[in-house]
Amino acid sequence: MPESQRRRVDELTLLRAWMEWNSKSRRRYLEAILHLSPEDRRKDRGASWGSIQDVFLHIIEDYMWWFENVPQGKGEDQFVALVGREVDEGELRSLTRRAEETVQRYMVSLTPEDLGRPYVVHGTSGGGKEYTMTHVSR
Repeated sequence: MPESQRRRVDELTLLRAWMEWNSKSRRRYLEAILHLSPEDRRKDRGASWGSIQDVFLHIIEDYMWWFENVPQGKGEDQFVALVGREVDEGELRSLTRRAEETVQRYMVSLTPEDLGRPYVVHGTSGGGKEYTMTHVSR
């Protein structure tokens, strides 16, 4: 089909499709991680967050930070760290579901007008350094 005849997909539809792809990918990662024994998934492999499980938990933490804490105006002092915690299969599944549901609620609430609005986050890093981040979204 010639490019001129293809239907253009709006930005919000693309963003929602990308987030759905991310959710499916997270579920596949979770299943792959859960095929490992608890010892293997918690073994420190020298990665950025040590174990395979902690790398995954860090990703879940980030989703909770950006889609739960930030929109509610919660500061870093209210952040609940997951990395390094002993979590079982049930809790890993529950945390993954929570992240997916939180992102889904946010994505459904977006309007085309939201995409151009600045999303400013002020905070303090672990070292006490102040930062301001601006994201183009709600």
